[in-house]
Amino acid sequence: SVSKRLTPMCPRWSLKMQTGRGISTNTSMVFMGRTVPPYTVSEWNLVVGTFRVDEFIISGNSTAIFIDGPPPPALIYLDDVTTTKFTQDCSVGSNLVLNGEIDGDLRFWTYTGPINRHRTGIELADNAEKGWGEGHSMMTNDRDQEWHG
Repeated sequence: SVSKRLTPMCPRWSLKMQTGRGISTNTSMVFMGRTVPPYTVSEWNLVVGTFRVDEFIISGNSTAIFIDGPPPPALIYLDDVTTTKFTQDCSVGSNLVLNGEIDGDLRFWTYTGPINRHRTGIELADNAEKGWGEGHSMMTNDRDQEWHG
C-alpha cells in the first residue's frame, strides 16, 4: 500500500545529535519546530521552535540543525539562521549558529541527501538575482526525498 500526502508538508527543523565514535556512535534526531502559518510557497517563511539543552546534547560530539519537509522537487533556501540562548529572565544571548547569515560562503553547512561529483546538495544563491535584496542565501538542489535537506 502506498500513501500519498494530500497537502504539501511545510519546512520543519530538528536537532541531530551524535555521541561516541566509530562503531559506538549514537545518533538521535529530535523534532524542534515548524513553519509559522500561513506557509506561502515561493516566499520567505519563518520556521521557529524551542528546545531545552539536556545531558545528551551536552555530552554530544556534534549537534546540527536539520531542515527538511517539503516534497521534492521543492528547493529549500536558508538565510539569517539563528539559535540563541534564553536565560531565566528571558533575555536573549548571541547567535550560536556559525555562519547563520550565509556570509558569501557555505562554511559550517552540510547536506543530507544525494551528492555526486557535479552537485553537492547545497549551493550559494545570490539574493539580488532572486529579487530578495542584498547578500546570499543557501539553496538545496537535487532533493528527491522529503527528508533531504
